[in-house]
Amino acid sequence: MKARTIPQEIALLYHLGKGTPRGRRVQEVLDELGIPCRELGPEDLCQSIGWCAGLAGYRPAQPPAQPPAPVREEALLLGGLTKDRLDHLLAQLKESELSIELKAVITPYNREWTLAKLFSELQEEHRFFQRVQRLTQLTERAEAQAGGDGELDAAAREGRRILEADKAPEPLTLQNAIEGLEAALSKL
Repeated sequence: MKARTIPQEIALLYHLGKGTPRGRRVQEVLDELGIPCRELGPEDLCQSIGWCAGLAGYRPAQPPAQPPAPVREEALLLGGLTKDRLDHLLAQLKESELSIELKAVITPYNREWTLAKLFSELQEEHRFFQRVQRLTQLTERAEAQAGGDGELDAAAREGRRILEADKAPEPLTLQNAIEGLEAALSKL
């Protein structure tokens, strides 16, 4: 039977090895906090998160006939940290100006996933938040310049409606709103 909790703290690093300047800096922060780390590489993409984290009950997977697509981004996966330790680590990374796009906490839900599946989910989530950020910027810019241009006013209202909705917007809805705002703003 697989363990329900992660018994000890662990940081899994992807494209953040000691052979890279950023990897060395991330590992220094982890060392200062006493958080052990393990470097992962492309050969680990078909492995489960549980196996990568060294959890009991997980075995290495056989390489698939079709290897997963390469992942170019840096990633940091964290397990076994309390909320306070996690917050402290993230604050230390921010203070050290070490922004890592793909970050995740190892959970009972995702530890069964392969590293490739988790990265795919994180990449999609990252793209979604980038679109929301872009829509926010364009909406604020349009609202500041609105007042008389019907197309710009309508695009700004639609952007605000999407941003304030209770439900997360679909990617196509986000993209259409972004394109509408860009088109209306380009006419100014």
